[in-house]
Amino acid sequence: IWTKVSNCFWGSVKSFFKRRARIAPGKSWFPFDCIDYSVGTIVISLPWTVGVFDAIDYAVIVVVSAVLHIAVNAGVKLYFKLAS
Repeated sequence: IWTKVSNCFWGSVKSFFKRRARIAPGKSWFPFDCIDYSVGTIVISLPWTVGVFDAIDYAVIVVVSAVLHIAVNAGVKLYFKLAS
């Protein structure tokens, strides 16, 4: 449930700053579209993970989630391109 809460909260925060940067709704906002979910989950989970993970662990989580986000989106686009 915490990941859903963080996703809603950080999605709203990201949308607020995206509008301030005058980026149109639906347009990609790299890299924030890739990392908002993982950063939000990390921030929400900090009370339970302090002392368990260090800064390197958190950085790896953010980088890996961003790379996976890009790879999956590219794969989906390629799949639909080939399917049509």
